[in-house]
Amino acid sequence: MKFILNVRKVEERDLNSRTPFLPDGEKYEMYLNAFHNELSGISIFSKVVRSGSSFEIETAQPTDEEKLRELLKPVLQATVENLRFVSLVAS
Repeated sequence: MKFILNVRKVEERDLNSRTPFLPDGEKYEMYLNAFHNELSGISIFSKVVRSGSSFEIETAQPTDEEKLRELLKPVLQATVENLRFVSLVAS
């Protein structure tokens, strides 16, 4: 199955106790590359392709969106200081 995951930069409206400061905007590409590497390390994913701030994810076995969200949750939580989840859709 294929999915598209979209993320975005942390913005001022996102600031809170967990993210008290805006991340360095010049490092956004580095954050996206690190996120791509994390996604590529998830064993159920057979392919992860990055295009800007979108990630095309292909799973090695059939999975539904709910299961995929559970797999992504720890990775997204680990990057909450630098990236924000926008959407996840089957493609």
